[in-house]
Amino acid sequence: MARSHLACTWVGTVGADAGYADSVLPDACTDVIWNGERLFVAGPDTGPVAMARIPGTFAAGVRFLPGHGSLFFGLPAADIRDQRVDADAIWGARTVDRWRDQLEGLAPGDAARALETCVATTRVDDDRTALTDAVAQFAHESIESIAGNLGITTRTLHRRCLHAFGYGAKTLQQVLRFRRFLALAECRPQATIGQLAADAGYADQSHCHRDCVRLSGSSPSALLVSRGVRSVQDATR
Repeated sequence: MARSHLACTWVGTVGADAGYADSVLPDACTDVIWNGERLFVAGPDTGPVAMARIPGTFAAGVRFLPGHGSLFFGLPAADIRDQRVDADAIWGARTVDRWRDQLEGLAPGDAARALETCVATTRVDDDRTALTDAVAQFAHESIESIAGNLGITTRTLHRRCLHAFGYGAKTLQQVLRFRRFLALAECRPQATIGQLAADAGYADQSHCHRDCVRLSGSSPSALLVSRGVRSVQDATR
Protein backbone atom coordinates (compact mmCIF):
# COMPACT_ATOMS: atom_id res chain seq x y z
CA MET A 1 0.00 0.00 0.00
CA ALA A 2 1.43 3.35 -1.04
CA ARG A 3 0.63 5.03 2.26
CA SER A 4 2.87 2.56 4.07
CA HIS A 5 5.82 4.35 2.48
CA LEU A 6 4.91 7.65 4.17
CA ALA A 7 6.25 8.96 7.45
CA CYS A 8 3.54 11.62 7.82
CA THR A 9 1.63 14.48 6.28
CA TRP A 10 2.26 17.94 7.68
CA VAL A 11 1.14 21.55 7.50
CA GLY A 12 3.02 24.74 8.28
CA THR A 13 1.32 28.13 8.39
CA VAL A 14 2.61 31.64 9.03
CA GLY A 15 0.43 34.16 10.84
CA ALA A 16 -0.42 37.43 9.16
CA ASP A 17 1.22 39.49 11.89
CA ALA A 18 4.86 38.76 11.09
CA GLY A 19 7.22 36.52 9.18
CA TYR A 20 10.35 34.80 10.39
CA ALA A 21 13.24 32.69 9.18
CA ASP A 22 13.59 29.04 10.04
CA SER A 23 15.80 26.14 8.96
CA VAL A 24 14.98 22.64 7.83
CA LEU A 25 17.49 20.13 9.21
CA PRO A 26 18.65 16.90 7.53
CA ASP A 27 16.48 13.88 8.34
CA ALA A 28 17.13 11.44 5.45
CA CYS A 29 13.55 12.00 4.26
CA THR A 30 12.13 13.45 1.06
CA ASP A 31 8.94 15.50 0.80
CA VAL A 32 6.36 16.50 -1.78
CA ILE A 33 5.23 20.05 -0.94
CA TRP A 34 2.41 22.34 -2.06
CA ASN A 35 2.52 26.00 -1.02
CA GLY A 36 -0.61 27.20 -2.78
CA GLU A 37 1.35 28.10 -5.90
CA ARG A 38 4.15 25.64 -6.42
CA LEU A 39 4.19 21.85 -6.20
CA PHE A 40 7.71 20.55 -5.70
CA VAL A 41 9.88 17.81 -4.25
CA ALA A 42 12.37 18.51 -1.48
CA GLY A 43 15.34 16.18 -1.81
CA PRO A 44 17.43 14.84 1.08
CA ASP A 45 19.48 17.59 2.70
CA THR A 46 23.07 17.47 3.89
CA GLY A 47 22.90 20.66 5.94
CA PRO A 48 20.47 23.27 7.26
CA VAL A 49 18.22 24.88 4.66
CA ALA A 50 16.99 28.37 5.54
CA MET A 51 13.28 28.82 4.90
CA ALA A 52 11.88 32.34 4.64
CA ARG A 53 8.40 32.45 6.12
CA ILE A 54 6.11 35.04 4.55
CA PRO A 55 3.12 36.28 6.57
CA GLY A 56 -0.15 34.65 5.54
CA THR A 57 1.41 31.75 3.62
CA PHE A 58 1.34 28.01 4.20
CA ALA A 59 2.96 24.79 3.08
CA ALA A 60 1.38 21.33 3.06
CA GLY A 61 3.58 18.30 2.63
CA VAL A 62 3.80 14.55 2.37
CA ARG A 63 6.96 13.08 3.87
CA PHE A 64 8.39 9.75 2.76
CA LEU A 65 10.16 7.42 5.13
CA PRO A 66 13.95 7.36 4.64
CA GLY A 67 14.77 5.54 1.42
CA HIS A 68 11.18 5.29 0.20
CA GLY A 69 10.86 8.47 -1.85
CA SER A 70 13.14 7.21 -4.61
CA LEU A 71 10.66 4.38 -5.26
CA PHE A 72 8.03 6.96 -6.23
CA PHE A 73 10.31 9.42 -8.02
CA GLY A 74 11.76 6.83 -10.39
CA LEU A 75 15.25 8.25 -10.00
CA PRO A 76 18.14 7.99 -7.53
CA ALA A 77 17.66 10.16 -4.45
CA ALA A 78 21.21 11.44 -4.97
CA ASP A 79 20.01 13.19 -8.14
CA ILE A 80 17.87 15.58 -6.05
CA ARG A 81 20.10 15.86 -2.98
CA ASP A 82 20.06 19.40 -1.54
CA GLN A 83 17.55 20.49 -4.19
CA ARG A 84 13.96 21.65 -4.48
CA VAL A 85 12.66 20.29 -7.79
CA ASP A 86 9.40 21.14 -9.55
CA ALA A 87 7.14 18.10 -9.46
CA ASP A 88 6.46 18.13 -13.19
CA ALA A 89 10.17 17.43 -13.81
CA ILE A 90 9.63 14.12 -12.00
CA TRP A 91 6.08 13.03 -12.82
CA GLY A 92 5.38 15.03 -15.96
CA ALA A 93 3.16 18.02 -16.64
CA ARG A 94 -0.04 16.02 -17.27
CA THR A 95 0.04 14.28 -13.89
CA VAL A 96 1.08 17.38 -11.97
CA ASP A 97 -1.56 19.56 -13.66
CA ARG A 98 -4.18 17.04 -12.52
CA TRP A 99 -2.83 17.20 -8.97
CA ARG A 100 -2.80 20.99 -9.02
CA ASP A 101 -6.45 21.01 -10.05
CA GLN A 102 -7.22 18.97 -6.93
CA LEU A 103 -5.12 21.20 -4.65
CA GLU A 104 -6.01 24.70 -5.85
CA GLY A 105 -7.97 26.73 -3.33
CA LEU A 106 -7.90 24.16 -0.52
CA ALA A 107 -7.27 25.07 3.10
CA PRO A 108 -3.88 23.82 4.39
CA GLY A 109 -5.19 20.74 6.18
CA ASP A 110 -7.39 19.74 3.27
CA ALA A 111 -4.48 20.30 0.88
CA ALA A 112 -2.27 17.95 2.91
CA ARG A 113 -4.91 15.20 2.78
CA ALA A 114 -5.50 15.72 -0.94
CA LEU A 115 -1.76 15.63 -1.60
CA GLU A 116 -1.48 12.36 0.30
CA THR A 117 -4.21 10.89 -1.91
CA CYS A 118 -2.43 12.09 -5.06
CA VAL A 119 0.86 10.54 -4.00
CA ALA A 120 -0.84 7.33 -2.84
CA THR A 121 -2.18 6.73 -6.35
CA THR A 122 1.26 7.07 -7.94
CA ARG A 123 2.72 3.93 -9.45
CA VAL A 124 5.63 2.60 -7.40
CA ASP A 125 8.54 1.30 -9.49
CA ASP A 126 9.68 -1.12 -6.82
CA ASP A 127 8.80 -2.28 -3.35
CA ARG A 128 10.76 -1.61 -0.20
CA THR A 129 14.11 -3.36 0.00
CA ALA A 130 16.15 -5.00 2.72
CA LEU A 131 18.20 -1.79 2.78
CA THR A 132 15.27 0.48 3.64
CA ASP A 133 14.08 -2.01 6.25
CA ALA A 134 17.57 -1.96 7.81
CA VAL A 135 17.66 1.82 8.16
CA ALA A 136 17.33 1.75 11.97
CA GLN A 137 20.66 -0.04 12.20
CA PHE A 138 22.57 2.94 10.82
CA ALA A 139 22.25 5.01 14.02
CA HIS A 140 24.13 2.54 16.20
CA GLU A 141 25.92 -0.12 14.11
CA SER A 142 29.10 0.10 12.07
CA ILE A 143 28.97 0.31 8.28
CA GLU A 144 30.89 -2.97 8.08
CA SER A 145 28.38 -4.70 10.35
CA ILE A 146 25.39 -3.44 8.38
CA ALA A 147 26.94 -4.55 5.09
CA GLY A 148 27.67 -7.95 6.59
CA ASN A 149 24.09 -8.32 7.84
CA LEU A 150 22.85 -7.58 4.33
CA GLY A 151 25.36 -9.92 2.70
CA ILE A 152 26.99 -7.21 0.58
CA THR A 153 30.28 -5.33 0.49
CA THR A 154 30.71 -1.85 1.99
CA ARG A 155 31.23 -0.50 -1.54
CA THR A 156 27.89 -1.95 -2.66
CA LEU A 157 26.22 -0.60 0.49
CA HIS A 158 27.56 2.87 -0.29
CA ARG A 159 26.22 2.71 -3.85
CA ARG A 160 22.80 1.46 -2.79
CA CYS A 161 22.56 4.12 -0.08
CA LEU A 162 23.22 6.85 -2.64
CA HIS A 163 20.36 5.54 -4.77
CA ALA A 164 17.83 5.02 -1.97
CA PHE A 165 18.67 7.76 0.51
CA GLY A 166 20.68 10.31 -1.46
CA TYR A 167 23.63 9.90 0.92
CA GLY A 168 26.56 7.56 1.11
CA ALA A 169 26.44 5.07 3.97
CA LYS A 170 28.60 7.13 6.35
CA THR A 171 26.64 10.34 5.74
CA LEU A 172 23.37 8.47 6.23
CA GLN A 173 24.74 7.15 9.51
CA GLN A 174 25.63 10.69 10.62
CA VAL A 175 22.18 12.05 9.72
CA LEU A 176 20.26 9.27 11.46
CA ARG A 177 22.41 9.47 14.59
CA PHE A 178 21.85 13.23 14.65
CA ARG A 179 18.09 12.73 14.44
CA ARG A 180 18.29 10.15 17.22
CA PHE A 181 20.09 12.71 19.37
CA LEU A 182 17.31 15.25 18.74
CA ALA A 183 14.59 12.70 19.49
CA LEU A 184 16.25 11.72 22.76
CA ALA A 185 16.61 15.38 23.72
CA GLU A 186 12.88 15.90 23.16
CA CYS A 187 12.04 13.00 25.47
CA ARG A 188 14.65 13.75 28.14
CA PRO A 189 14.98 17.51 28.68
CA GLN A 190 16.82 16.97 31.98
CA ALA A 191 19.62 14.88 30.46
CA THR A 192 23.04 16.41 29.87
CA ILE A 193 24.47 16.80 26.37
CA GLY A 194 27.02 14.14 27.25
CA GLN A 195 24.35 11.66 28.30
CA LEU A 196 22.31 12.30 25.17
CA ALA A 197 25.38 11.97 22.96
CA ALA A 198 26.33 8.63 24.50
CA ASP A 199 22.82 7.23 24.19
CA ALA A 200 22.53 8.42 20.60
CA GLY A 201 25.63 6.44 19.67
CA TYR A 202 28.33 9.12 19.52
CA ALA A 203 31.86 8.19 20.54
CA ASP A 204 31.98 11.20 22.85
CA GLN A 205 30.55 14.70 23.30
CA SER A 206 33.07 16.23 20.88
CA HIS A 207 31.89 13.82 18.19
CA CYS A 208 28.31 14.97 18.81
CA HIS A 209 29.38 18.61 18.68
CA ARG A 210 31.11 18.20 15.30
CA ASP A 211 28.14 16.46 13.71
CA CYS A 212 25.64 18.99 15.09
CA VAL A 213 27.64 21.90 13.71
CA ARG A 214 27.99 20.18 10.33
CA LEU A 215 24.32 19.24 10.02
CA SER A 216 22.57 22.14 11.74
CA GLY A 217 25.08 25.00 11.82
CA SER A 218 24.78 25.18 15.63
CA SER A 219 26.37 23.60 18.67
CA PRO A 220 24.26 20.93 20.41
CA SER A 221 23.32 23.25 23.28
CA ALA A 222 22.41 26.18 21.03
CA LEU A 223 20.42 23.87 18.76
CA LEU A 224 18.35 22.49 21.63
CA VAL A 225 17.65 26.00 22.92
CA SER A 226 16.53 27.12 19.44
CA ARG A 227 14.15 24.14 19.24
CA GLY A 228 12.65 24.93 22.64
CA VAL A 229 13.87 21.68 24.16
CA ARG A 230 15.61 23.52 26.98
CA SER A 231 16.02 27.04 28.26
CA VAL A 232 19.05 29.27 27.87
CA GLN A 233 19.89 28.60 31.53
CA ASP A 234 20.08 24.88 30.80
CA ALA A 235 22.07 25.24 27.59
CA THR A 236 25.41 24.10 28.97
CA ARG A 237 24.12 20.89 30.53
